[in-house]
Amino acid sequence: MAIIYMAQGANGLFKVGMTSALSSRKNTLKKEFSKRGDVLTKIEPIAEVKDDFARSVEYRLIGYVRDLGFTPCSGREWFRGVAFDDIKVKAPQVIKEAIRFTKRFYKTPQEWEEIKAERKREALAAEEARRVWRAEAEAKARTRRLIRAGSHRCFEYIACAALDGMSSLDMPTLKKAPA
Repeated sequence: MAIIYMAQGANGLFKVGMTSALSSRKNTLKKEFSKRGDVLTKIEPIAEVKDDFARSVEYRLIGYVRDLGFTPCSGREWFRGVAFDDIKVKAPQVIKEAIRFTKRFYKTPQEWEEIKAERKREALAAEEARRVWRAEAEAKARTRRLIRAGSHRCFEYIACAALDGMSSLDMPTLKKAPA
């Protein structure tokens, strides 16, 4: 599980991010805030989501802050002058929408394997259909050649095949006897 969090500094620096361990991330954030000339004042977890959805949820929350008119400073997830409490109120709805959207397109590894297997079965069935079609086309062409050549044996084979329930695919290739 991943934790989506928001952090704010004393001078208005704001960050949206994700982590697997909020306590260790807090120590790192203190250093990052100080590098940017601010002091970390609060960090709050907003949601705990499955790892599969964490990145898309984080991006959607960052996008939401950007859509409010705040431009990123010092990286894509750092902003200045954001009202922490306003974002915190709206964040659960934004996260819920992001998860719902991601679920529509997300597939587990097992689902991908099933999709690949189905595609492979379809490809094999299509290849088999092409092979049968080619064989039938060759048999028809062979029959036409025999008819054009005037071979009486062609009609005998066709009649016998029809009586025996054989298809034209089962017929042997006929060669015209030398004259």
